[in-house]
Amino acid sequence: MVYTNHNVDMTPGYFCHSLRRRQSFKSIIPDLLAQSGLGLLEKNLDTHDLALPLQPFLNPKTGHALADRQLRLLLLSPPAVAEAQLEATIERIQRFASLTGGKDLAIIFLLAYPPPTVQPTVPIATNSFTTARQLAQQTTQLSADSERGNLDGVLAWTKLQAELTNRSDIPYIPILPLTALNELPQLLQKHIAALNSPSHPVPKPSANTFDLLQQCTSTPPMDRQTAYCLSDVFANMAELAAGCTGISSAPQSSSPSARAAARASVEANSQFPANDMMEDPATWTSQSSGVGGDDGRMKLKQLRDLVGEKQCIEVVDFWKEEWLV
Repeated sequence: MVYTNHNVDMTPGYFCHSLRRRQSFKSIIPDLLAQSGLGLLEKNLDTHDLALPLQPFLNPKTGHALADRQLRLLLLSPPAVAEAQLEATIERIQRFASLTGGKDLAIIFLLAYPPPTVQPTVPIATNSFTTARQLAQQTTQLSADSERGNLDGVLAWTKLQAELTNRSDIPYIPILPLTALNELPQLLQKHIAALNSPSHPVPKPSANTFDLLQQCTSTPPMDRQTAYCLSDVFANMAELAAGCTGISSAPQSSSPSARAAARASVEANSQFPANDMMEDPATWTSQSSGVGGDDGRMKLKQLRDLVGEKQCIEVVDFWKEEWLV
């Protein structure tokens, strides 16, 4: 098997003991422990559910291993993205992503979440025979429940992907769909084999959402502290765009020279006369809903207080003009 063949000279893999308390996944533990399969050990992992060794990348010049590698995984199921649990799930993924910044991380999402077991009605002793029609009805009901469960699982998986795509503070993490729990070992082995493949290149630094956020200023790149403050104030790019396009750093009728003069005034540490851009209603466009209204103004004022007037204006100007990123 691919995993065990690569595991001969590596540190062992682990699963978190908290899986024993999780109804969705506890039945797979014997397969995780089996020496003929993954042969994992049990321990407390805190931030994730599985930790599996990977082949280290080799230095192309010396042929020596650069560093030990480990694939860390979260195991999630549809209840994790229910409205009552979604915020806690996103927070857990944030902590998970902070381990490596997205490198050698993955989320496995169980699509076929088992529905609550319904106890069958005990038949009357004098009429315990099940007719063919009754058996067919029971089979049809079980099949319908299974199909509905799979559909709900796909919708939940899609919802989680959409939530993470819209988060500027979470790097990309692959979400692998798992159609049935008993297929988990095979899915893990397949994913590990792909990561261990000799043709798998050393990952090159790639632009993530945070990198793009640092370009959202009229004087890129934005410093990291300003970008962190921006991601704290605005939940996502859509909210940031709505807030910034609802205000102008100079009145709408101003000429380019007037806008440049306003920015120069800020750079000289002088204040805007009479009306601050966050307070003057004349600087707001006619957007009547969403973050482009009072909420957007409050968020921009909060950003200004955190990073200063100059940086705040540069962010607003980026969204008011066309810039090459």
